[in-house]
Amino acid sequence: MPPAANTPIAFFCATRPEFYALKTSVPSARFLLRCLCLLLVPLAPAALTAWWHPQAPAWRAPVDAFPSLDLDAVPANVLWIDAREPAAYAAGHIPGALALGETNWEEGLVSFVERWQPDVLVVVYCDGAECEASRDVARRLQTEFGVEKVAVLHEGWTAWIKAGRAEARP
Repeated sequence: MPPAANTPIAFFCATRPEFYALKTSVPSARFLLRCLCLLLVPLAPAALTAWWHPQAPAWRAPVDAFPSLDLDAVPANVLWIDAREPAAYAAGHIPGALALGETNWEEGLVSFVERWQPDVLVVVYCDGAECEASRDVARRLQTEFGVEKVAVLHEGWTAWIKAGRAEARP
């Protein structure tokens, strides 16, 4: 559609038709603003959902809120927590360790509350370096019970066996 005849652009476009084609092919600022608004409208609810959703992505959680201790660096007076499956705990565990994993959380919680003292370090372990159960249990102890002195045993039960330490069986 050509511009109105009484505008200066009409005269220019009439004398140079290639500029008229160029003018009509460039989107207007109003059109671009509308497109931007359409893109931004769903962005706010999506950002709020990602921030406050109960199963928020892992990028929001702290990577290491608790230290990972080598077996030689563990002090003598600690409360050991075995985060492995109950069958693995029954097959062998660190002497004095409590079974408190994700699968037996409620059952093991009673014995944990009875033995936990705020000034004693809680050391959580599982099968090895790739096992995340110890980190999950340690994180849960921190967030749900406010246990500040909690650490994870580096390489867990594997490090205990490699060191040739005694194991307990129920």
